Amino acid sequence: MTPLRFSQADVELILDEMDRFVATRLHAVFQKHENVPDLEAVQGLLNELQVQGLLGGGEDAPRALWSDPDEPTGVYMSLQILRRLAGCSAGFAYRCHQIAVAAWLLDRLGLVTGRLKSLALISQGSLGLGQGALADWLGGRSEASLQDWLSPDQPIYFHTGEGWEQLLLPIWQADRVQWGLASRASLQVESVPAAPGFDEIGCFALRAPVRRSQTELSCRESREVLAEVLRMDALAMIAIASGSLRRARELAWSYARDRRQGGCKIVEHPAVSLMLADIDLALSATENWLEVAPDRPGVMDLRWVLAARASLHPACCQAADQAIQVHGGNGYMRDYGLEKVWREQQLLRRLGGTGMEIKLYLSQCERSA
Repeated sequence: MTPLRFSQADVELILDEMDRFVATRLHAVFQKHENVPDLEAVQGLLNELQVQGLLGGGEDAPRALWSDPDEPTGVYMSLQILRRLAGCSAGFAYRCHQIAVAAWLLDRLGLVTGRLKSLALISQGSLGLGQGALADWLGGRSEASLQDWLSPDQPIYFHTGEGWEQLLLPIWQADRVQWGLASRASLQVESVPAAPGFDEIGCFALRAPVRRSQTELSCRESREVLAEVLRMDALAMIAIASGSLRRARELAWSYARDRRQGGCKIVEHPAVSLMLADIDLALSATENWLEVAPDRPGVMDLRWVLAARASLHPACCQAADQAIQVHGGNGYMRDYGLEKVWREQQLLRRLGGTGMEIKLYLSQCERSA
């Protein structure tokens, strides 16, 4: 798709439309925290976003997520759209992000496929962030190999919508990363119990490596494409965590203002006030980062975004735990919605590399510089 330059007025109009979509359409499907919406309902929502041009897929999608990931205003718009979607459903926001990244990637690689909503994406291998090899390879060290990362003996697990038909994934070929499209029927893949967190989409295991690619990228192009995909993933995880935590904050404050214990509302108890403050501080730090990050040159650097993840995600997880504690025993009940937020935060903290893996990656980058 052709990169576009967005004005701030354009972005505000798009975000206003997204607020209306979340309030009128998304909440109707995902408002019951304890229920998992059916595939048809989720596909219907994806269809609506596709018609609005927000999920990519060619020249008719001028406002799509990640349509211009190198331009600050476009990055800001993408992060704010994901944050709004995740405020209602983190799993649905992740699926929208996945479709949009796949659309960008197909365009960047010159590949053609059918319906984007039927496309699944794997953006990483099996060993977190490659146990140091990824840092070496992205840094241009020719002896580094990602063979064990992208063509492992153990399965590669990935999250995506239940109705997918094709898989777009990175393939280690010779000394670089190429990309391939494979039909579901040709893969050794099976549905597995979903990791706690994204109830709205499925989890799958790719049991055997894919060897055939459709690209012939140079080493430089190969590194640039993979680094860009990983950066978009890292940015999206922060935005989705922020939206999910915003929902927890609203639930916790509402409950604290209504619930009475010991003759007064629990919001007046110092211990509860401290927990609410912890939630607010974590949310403020994450949302402020999302506001200023797109205008900083470092946002284009994968290491800088991963460093932000290493500090922001633990705080979001702790805040989600505090939101449960505000509710007491009720916080563990599915119909209150807090335990789902907690599960979402734990999964987002692990997707694309745990905190320890990120630290090891950053350390390897520094050692090899």
